[in-house]
Amino acid sequence: MPNATFTPPAAGNYLLRLRATCPDHNVTSTSATVAVTVNAVLVPLVVANFTTPDTTIGTNVAAPLTNTSTATNCTLSTQTWTVSIDGGAATQFSTAFSPTYTPTVAGTHVITLTQLCDGGASDTATQTIEVATVAAGITATPTTVTVGDPVAVTDTTVVDNCTGAAVTYVHEFSNDNGVTW
Repeated sequence: MPNATFTPPAAGNYLLRLRATCPDHNVTSTSATVAVTVNAVLVPLVVANFTTPDTTIGTNVAAPLTNTSTATNCTLSTQTWTVSIDGGAATQFSTAFSPTYTPTVAGTHVITLTQLCDGGASDTATQTIEVATVAAGITATPTTVTVGDPVAVTDTTVVDNCTGAAVTYVHEFSNDNGVTW
């Protein structure tokens, strides 16, 4: 009795049929059939994505990160958030679904989300946040003078990673009576 193997090429319903013939006696059997339903293979798929309203911020300014990842044939399960500053090694800073990132140093911060689903699929998404620092500072020479003598004011402001519009400065002077000019 010969056996056979059937490998379905796609999902769907198949009807398998067998007929037997005995040529010496000119006899052919009726067909025997069996129905086979072939289900599609459901491959889990994750597309990682996130948004942040600000891609240029200052140090110690919170940047909300909104996870907008999607999953097909699985459920989003775990996520890992890392940051690499100025090309350095990536360090993990959160496993929350949609965390807040608060940079403490200026530079180019590359945020990476690695999103997993319960079906084993994973994907990553990255965004760059430029972080700047402006720390105002001045010195005065001399610090004790006679009325009418000039005082040299020297700017010691520290500006780090400030791009785009030029830094603006406003000098204000006030006296013991709170008068500002």
